[in-house]
Amino acid sequence: MRAWDYGKPGQQFPCWIVLEHAASNTSIAYSEHGFGPSFPWGLLLLADKKPMSMGMDSGWFDYFLEAFFESHAASELPIWRVFRSKADEYPGEAITPEGSWDGTWAEVTRLRSRKDRFGYHCSQSIYARDA
Repeated sequence: MRAWDYGKPGQQFPCWIVLEHAASNTSIAYSEHGFGPSFPWGLLLLADKKPMSMGMDSGWFDYFLEAFFESHAASELPIWRVFRSKADEYPGEAITPEGSWDGTWAEVTRLRSRKDRFGYHCSQSIYARDA
């Protein structure tokens, strides 16, 4: 049971932890309540104040993979690429091979310092996103 911070005081809803990442004290949970059913996959803290909270709306997603790629657990995988985009396009073009989270962000920072006409960001290309 997790506290629902957007309802009546003391209101709680059930959720199920489906992935734990102890190193960051975070998890991915599933719940049909609160932000679900529209956004049933949430990023939650493992150890939180009591009662433990269902978190903020920005941490809930339509699909498990969306939550996973926003989680700390995904940052440990060598799946990250630098994307280059113009102002009106997202995600843009992948311009590096897959690599580590830290290495990819270092390259994003280097490219952003050039202050050219492109935007640079770190993402993955494992699944397609809506444009």
